[in-house]
Parts: sequence; C-alpha cells; structure tokens
Amino acid sequence: MSNKRIFNSLQQSIWQFMNATKWTSNKYENGEKIECNLQIEITGASTDQFTAKVQMNSLRPVYGSGYKTILFNHLDQDWVFNYVEFQQLNFQENTGGTNLSGFLAFYAYMMIGFDYDSYSLEGGSPYFTVAQNIASLNQNSPGWEPTAGSSSLKNRYYLIENVMNARYKPMRKMYYQYHRLGLDIMHKTPDDGREAITKAIKLMEPVADILPNAMFIKVFFNSKVNELVNIYKGAPASDQNKMIELLSKLDPGNKPKYDKIKEK
Repeated sequence: MSNKRIFNSLQQSIWQFMNATKWTSNKYENGEKIECNLQIEITGASTDQFTAKVQMNSLRPVYGSGYKTILFNHLDQDWVFNYVEFQQLNFQENTGGTNLSGFLAFYAYMMIGFDYDSYSLEGGSPYFTVAQNIASLNQNSPGWEPTAGSSSLKNRYYLIENVMNARYKPMRKMYYQYHRLGLDIMHKTPDDGREAITKAIKLMEPVADILPNAMFIKVFFNSKVNELVNIYKGAPASDQNKMIELLSKLDPGNKPKYDKIKEK
C-alpha cells in the first residue's frame, strides 16, 4: 500500500481508543492504570481491509518491589479488520463492536479481568463476562468461531470460553494465589512466597491431566515461564527437582527452560 500515512493514523486511533475509553466504572490514578503493550504486524492490506497478527502483554506491579510481573502474554495471529484514515474508533458493548474496535475491546477486558483476578479471587469475572459477550456477538467472524477446525482451540472464542468454563475454576484460584499470596509477599518472606506459588501451581494439575492442551494453561505459561525459572533458582535443591518435574509435566514445550532452574 503506497499511502503509509494510514498506518500512522491507525496507530494513533488505536492508542486513543485503548487509553481514552472508560473501560470500568472505577477511578484510578495514572500510576494505577494497567500497563499493556500491543505489537501489531500488518500481514496484508487491500483498500480498507487489513490482516494482522498481534503480540500483546499486560503487566502488574508486585507489592513491595520495583518488579512488574507479566499477567497476560499472547499472540493472536488471525485478525482481519477494516480501517480508513483518520477513522475514530467507538465501541458499544451490545453490538460487539466492529472487527477493529471489537477486537481491541475484547483484549482490553481480558487484560482487566486478569488484573482483577490477580488481586482477588475471581475478581475479574465482570470483565470476563463482557469479553465473553463480545466473543459471542462476533462468533461468525474470522478468529472468533466456536467451530473452526483444528485451530478452534486457539482462537478468541476458546480463550474466553476456557476462562469462564467451570472446569477451569482451579486456574482462576491458582491465578489469585500465585500473585496475591505468593509474589506479593516475596519481598518480605521469599520462602513463604515461593511455597504459596508452589501450592498455586499444583492447583493446575487436575486441569492439565484432563485438558493438557487447554488455551488457558498455554497463556499462563507463555506469561510465566521465565519468571518461574527465576523464582525456583532460589529454592533448595530438593524443591528444585520437584518443581522441574512438575513444571515440565504441565508445560512440556518449555522443559529446556525449566532445566535451567538448577543452573548457577
């Protein structure tokens, strides 16, 4: 596409939409807002229609430290949307939004939901409910289909389906315990924080035994693999061995990384 200005316009429209939209009824100071990053790679363009893949993450400060933990780290490779230069983006929950605003709103609510889940047990449910409604309203569009062949377990529909499905409730509990009862106390009592994180991780076992390829599990480990390696590098050798075994079972694709726990 010869008109490169449209990409600058798109960037500004997305920034304005994500940062100026009032996503919740709560009031926050600037330092309390969720830090998120979207890296958009346009893979195709024709007139006003674009295809793209998006790497995104959101972060949360850990209490008593300058450290920020990744709450949500995900690559969406199936985004098709329409945009014209200087277009203003709007979102109405009852319509599901356009293929541009609906996509962005869906992930905004997912990030908010995970943030709230990390502070209180299932605290993100109101925001996940909105995300689920967006997915339902868009389920006939690419990337949202509830039945999309071999890729169906990896799209937006199944991401929110996993989060809201009762079979995955231990994952929601794990998310809270990992962050609020584990990471948030490690500045004061590292061993107690690590023990709480271990207990949280073990909550995933029954889910992984039945649903080893669940998208919820994949998204969690995409966010936490490097953090987990660093957490258990400070553990006693016997605990390291147990956690390498457990983490490699839950997340076999990252076993080489977990083996580095024992490296000095």
